[in-house]
Amino acid sequence: MREIVNNLPPPAHSRAVLIGIDGYGEKTWRLGGGLKSILSLASALKQLGVPAHQIDIWLSPADQEATEAADISGWRWRPFKQEEFIRWIETLLASNSDPSPSMLYFHWTGHGIVSTDKTGDQLHHLVLPEAT
Repeated sequence: MREIVNNLPPPAHSRAVLIGIDGYGEKTWRLGGGLKSILSLASALKQLGVPAHQIDIWLSPADQEATEAADISGWRWRPFKQEEFIRWIETLLASNSDPSPSMLYFHWTGHGIVSTDKTGDQLHHLVLPEAT
């Protein structure tokens, strides 16, 4: 484990994509704490030396109260919309315009489903806000 940690690029050369899904179209599909988890993780990454402008936050809050309670004012964030996010991440991954980030950290907080395919292999699915 120490070898892995010692071989990581410096935090200043990292990029983080953090997604917090608390709210879905269906009112019974609500998570508590997704936004706060993402903001705590963003703060920890910043304290470790990842520049704030290299931390991309996408959120789907349960409601306006949750957004206000999470105090996201100090962060640059976007509302999570599936099509917009897919275009953004494809552009990010295809772009060579920013050679400094040498590690991409991707974190998802939200509902997920694990299923098994015909061969017995596990499949992991992320449930998007537009799923309902």
